Amino acid sequence: MNEKGYTILEALIGLLVISILSMPIYKLLTTEKKLTAEAKFKATAYFLALNEMELIKCSPISSLQNIEDDIETNGRNFHLIRIVAPRFPDELENPIKEITVKVLLKDRKLAELKSVTGGVEYETPEK
Repeated sequence: MNEKGYTILEALIGLLVISILSMPIYKLLTTEKKLTAEAKFKATAYFLALNEMELIKCSPISSLQNIEDDIETNGRNFHLIRIVAPRFPDELENPIKEITVKVLLKDRKLAELKSVTGGVEYETPEK
């Protein structure tokens, strides 16, 4: 019997081979998607922390205090924590302050920036 064409068994075997070969490609694509989302969240958290540091630069030293805030952006709810602590606790007059800004997503730290500010606070003379 010399028939041209494929039997159902040959078609199923071919389909099985194709599906086995395509599994690593599918795994690669899903892993890439997760890594891309993670990078997007980390970049967003970094820019939120950087924005908070820029706001601190514009604030008088005496007004700096600890805060916790929830910020919704890119469809996610980020938690921002600002910690203001004296750099040298023994210094009483015009202490230098260490400021830490942390950004979390679901209790997982994505970004943390630290800065030191303080010393002498200048007032602009009134005219």
